[in-house]
Amino acid sequence: MHSTETITEPLELAWWVEIMTVFPRCSYFFGPFMSAEEADRSKAGYIEDLEQEGSQVMFAQVKWCQPPELTIVEHQVFSKG
Repeated sequence: MHSTETITEPLELAWWVEIMTVFPRCSYFFGPFMSAEEADRSKAGYIEDLEQEGSQVMFAQVKWCQPPELTIVEHQVFSKG
C-alpha cells in the first residue's frame, strides 16, 4: 500500500516509516512493509519526496506500529503530553 491516500479501513500493525517534519508540522506514515529492512530501504526515497515538496524533515524512523492515520497534522502531533 505504500501511499499517502486517505483510507477508510483500519491501518495494519506492521513495519512503517514515520517521518516528522518541522514545516509543515506533520507526521507522515508510509507503509505497511513486511520487514524493517524493507521499510529502511524505502525511507530515503520518502524523505527526498517530502523535501522536494518543500518540507523540512525533523527525523525519520522505522517502527512497528499501527498508525491512527497516514498523515497527522500539527495539533495532533505536538499537543500530546
